[in-house]
Amino acid sequence: MSKLDRAIEYVKHLVKNRRKPYAVAIDAAAKEFDLDMKQISNALNPPKRSIKWKKPNVKDEVGEYFNNPDTKSYLSYKGYQFNTEKDLIGFLSKGKMTEFHKAQLAGTENFTTNATDFSKELKKDGYSDSYDEMSNKLNKDMKISLPAPIVLKIGKRHYGFSGNKRINLALRYELPVKVWLVEAEDIAPRQNSLF
Repeated sequence: MSKLDRAIEYVKHLVKNRRKPYAVAIDAAAKEFDLDMKQISNALNPPKRSIKWKKPNVKDEVGEYFNNPDTKSYLSYKGYQFNTEKDLIGFLSKGKMTEFHKAQLAGTENFTTNATDFSKELKKDGYSDSYDEMSNKLNKDMKISLPAPIVLKIGKRHYGFSGNKRINLALRYELPVKVWLVEAEDIAPRQNSLF
């Protein structure tokens, strides 16, 4: 048990058994265990983490189409093909900020919202770097501003275009998620749907 854990137990003991006010108990624990009062207080009542979702710069997200054969194939199957970045940017720019709940995210294709599956993805070379950077900043500053993930709603289905790591960061800390939702018609006629 760490020194901080022992200090927390000491505070709880003083409050419960000796009926000391929290401030007095925290002060006593800080002196007893040679710790900062704020450190003990934050451990007892951790400050809330938050993510401020901002409109994504869709120009920064075009690689998710041009460098991702799965996304390119999915959109082609739905009747959408983009030959230039300008065309794709025009399509993605028609979105709006929308709050998405955990159940909606779980039903979104191309997002890995299961924590066990996502931890496997993080083991891929280079995949965890930006996730670790975001997570460390959130834990250090307790708040972070991130571009909203992009979700395409084509017909009745949702498809995660970009932002899988951002989604999982929010899910890890049970924080609300806003996405940039682009709604479009399913314009590809076909007999049977694979997606």
